[in-house]
Amino acid sequence: MKKNVFALALCAVLSLSLLSACGGKKSATIKVGASPTPHAQILEVAKEILAKDNITLEIVSYDDYVLPNTNVEDGQLDANYFQHITYLNNFNANNDTHLVSVADLHYEPFGIYAGKTASLDALPDGAIIAIPDDPTNGGRALLLLQEQGLITLKDGVGLEPTVEDIADNPQNFEIKQLTANLLTTTLQDVDVAVINGNYAIGAGLKASEALAIESADGIAGTAYVNVLAVKEGREKDEAIQALINALKSDEVKKFIGAYATAMGGVDAIVFTAGIGENSCDLRAKICEGMEYMGVKMDTEKNNVRGKEVDVSAPDSKVKIFVIPTNEELMIAMDTAALCK
Repeated sequence: MKKNVFALALCAVLSLSLLSACGGKKSATIKVGASPTPHAQILEVAKEILAKDNITLEIVSYDDYVLPNTNVEDGQLDANYFQHITYLNNFNANNDTHLVSVADLHYEPFGIYAGKTASLDALPDGAIIAIPDDPTNGGRALLLLQEQGLITLKDGVGLEPTVEDIADNPQNFEIKQLTANLLTTTLQDVDVAVINGNYAIGAGLKASEALAIESADGIAGTAYVNVLAVKEGREKDEAIQALINALKSDEVKKFIGAYATAMGGVDAIVFTAGIGENSCDLRAKICEGMEYMGVKMDTEKNNVRGKEVDVSAPDSKVKIFVIPTNEELMIAMDTAALCK
């Protein structure tokens, strides 16, 4: 069953370099690299809110997954917003970079999309299945294929299995590894493709039209939460409170509604990390006024901090979950995988 999930990980975000102002509020400028969709779009919402506090947000769009990190490491960018925490940890380990997450922001489920074949049941023997070629997203794609019963992976492969870890491939599918940004442009040349959420959205593909969607239950919602990253040492800043206030704004709720429309509807909203899992007031404020989407929160259930719980009302059409983030577990799992 296909599920559309929008995850909100609300916590302190962005490390800003403050500049002296000529009286009144301090001014600040930050340069942030992001994928065009939805990350740059989310930053555009924050940009307008921050401008009211005399903070200038410059957004630089990237179509690849390498330059945004190297540009933060070498100081060309103050921060980036495009990757999930598992990719960030892997990138640091393989490139000797010193990037850290300052915010868990949202979760984008992976999807399997139709190319030449219209359904998973119709996949012929020897069908070509395209997946991302980087270790973390490629492994994530293989895990989704296993979740759908198309392949079986070896035991104990962790979060980053490779094609060599396929233990059983009964229909002899050809797993074609491509750069993530090519998966949508070559979709017509393969039977199906496992595509990153941001590239799917950018290509106009809706999660509601996917043949299968990654389950947000359990580890996926935390292992693949999209983060805002800065270079180590720039985690703290006086302007963070301005960002937190922006996350509480009506503009955020409006964007969630627009994002839900782009995904063809939402089955669940997940609050996670920092403020998301610990601030019942913030969760209530964000969900307030979203009844038109079928979102109804149970006030009593929502009076919880740091626990995994369903806080949706019995008649809510959209499930609302609070799921604590366990970043220490993610780091430990990645370290164990690298030590094999």
